[in-house]
Amino acid sequence: MATIPVVLRRRSVTTDRLPGILLALVLTALAGCSLQPLPPMALDKGAQPVPETARTFATETRPAPGRSRLLDRVESEVLRQMQALGYRPADKVPDLRVGIRIDRTDAIIPVMDTVESGRLTLVLYSGDEVLRTGRSPNLNSIDLDFMSDDEIAARVSLFLAGIQSVAPVPAKNN
Repeated sequence: MATIPVVLRRRSVTTDRLPGILLALVLTALAGCSLQPLPPMALDKGAQPVPETARTFATETRPAPGRSRLLDRVESEVLRQMQALGYRPADKVPDLRVGIRIDRTDAIIPVMDTVESGRLTLVLYSGDEVLRTGRSPNLNSIDLDFMSDDEIAARVSLFLAGIQSVAPVPAKNN
């Protein structure tokens, strides 16, 4: 049997080609990643329907250091959208409660207690039973400082999506 000599050339990578190679590697890595944006609010699995007898609601806001303005804006949007669905605010013994809080994800710095990052969490209760929980993706301090009213409305709307309206149907005028 005859042997065929094989000549292997050794290729060296020059520094001129290095940026192109790095760019190709980064682009390949990014192409493999899912670049889909996260939804502004995601419901946990197991969301339950609202009882048909429910007509009133109340909000409960858990304070977060340095974020009272944001939580107040979220609470007013929850009030607006729940009333648009026909539910009435109640001071005593509401049928539903909406818990509003920021679950902190940053390290607590003793000197500065302001929440720098966290998840906006909304929880709908009927009595002591949790009907649904909605969580935003992790929000940094810029998101928490500059969240627009439209962004807040979108998050609350996604949380309340699927809750039946109890508003009376307007009568048709002939």
